[in-house]
Amino acid sequence: MTREPGASGFRVASPVLVTDAHTMGAIAVVRSLGRAGYPVVAASDRRDALGLRSRFAAETRDAPSYDDPQAVVDWLARTVAETGAVAVVPSESLLLAIEPRFDEFSHLLPFRRDARTVYDGMSKDVLFRTFDHERGRRNLPRFVCLDSDATLPADRRFADWRYPLFAKVDARFARARESGAAGGGSVVTVRDAERLLPVLRGLASSHTRILVQEFTEGVGVGVFLLRWQGRELAHFVHRRLHEVPHTGGASSLRRAFRHEAMLEDARWRAEELGWEGVTMFEYRWDPATDAFRLLEMNGRFWGSLHLALYAGVDFPRLLLDAFLGHPETVEDYDDGVVCRHTFPRDVEYVLSIVRDARVPWSRRLAAVLEFPWLFVDPRVRSDLWFPGDRGLYWRSITATVRKFLA
Repeated sequence: MTREPGASGFRVASPVLVTDAHTMGAIAVVRSLGRAGYPVVAASDRRDALGLRSRFAAETRDAPSYDDPQAVVDWLARTVAETGAVAVVPSESLLLAIEPRFDEFSHLLPFRRDARTVYDGMSKDVLFRTFDHERGRRNLPRFVCLDSDATLPADRRFADWRYPLFAKVDARFARARESGAAGGGSVVTVRDAERLLPVLRGLASSHTRILVQEFTEGVGVGVFLLRWQGRELAHFVHRRLHEVPHTGGASSLRRAFRHEAMLEDARWRAEELGWEGVTMFEYRWDPATDAFRLLEMNGRFWGSLHLALYAGVDFPRLLLDAFLGHPETVEDYDDGVVCRHTFPRDVEYVLSIVRDARVPWSRRLAAVLEFPWLFVDPRVRSDLWFPGDRGLYWRSITATVRKFLA
């Protein structure tokens, strides 16, 4: 670990606004920065957001819904002025809301100040268009980028592709945004050729760009980077052990991992994109062949961030310290750490297996028996059972019980 000269006292005089405090990634950011001494202002448009109850939040704010982007922009300007925030850790939704006034807020964002780089880094479509060349296509699945105002491709173009296919659209290219309204992104799973064109037509009515990807077998792996002023300050890799649902989705159990080839692939792509700040690259990896394919990149903090914190890579603190002129380099991490999002995610993982008639009974039984075992396995940490802030864990149990009894 290497650190630039300078005491950490600058943090206590540097309020930071963290938005979307209902998400797991933002909760981890609140905890990281609050633990480091930053006065954290946690905000969300949801009154029951767990992050608003964190002991590491010095102040909380109710935010407006993203359905009204203008209200969000006005709220942000007012909140920054009232709290004296020197930085804002935004969600993708906040970045989309402020895009027309990006230059006004760019000095508060721990990214590169170039709007095009920031917004391109949020787009799955732009990522694949950028790397649609000989070297860039290495370690990518088969894909097609469609401009939905053009003629949609015939079914035969995908005749030899392996299903299911995944049709992805970005919030950035939602047609609703042309009128100043909020628009969302989505991923639609297309399980057979008969459904493909109806799905594409539906997406073309709501978005101007569509990315279609072929199915990729394998285990989910995330590669996470922090780059600042042209150099890498930290990296981390994890392997997904449980996903919700079990056929593929968000991670409810994951383990710190190492894979040099995937790490180098992500490093090359981040450098090519000119990315500055934190980013995650999501891969599928085949342990039998060691082949891997990049599925997407997200230029923001991720939902499994607690694992990196437990493993010794404090990405939020490192990012804000660097943003405020005190960069530090972390070159290694503990690859023996496992972390679990127990309630509700790992409960949902077990239920997705038990309810799937295609899964052998032996695997369903194993999932049920594994659930209590993970509570006593000393290697397993919990996202929400965080030192100094364990009240959120009990709140998550209460919320999960209410959800399944409703």
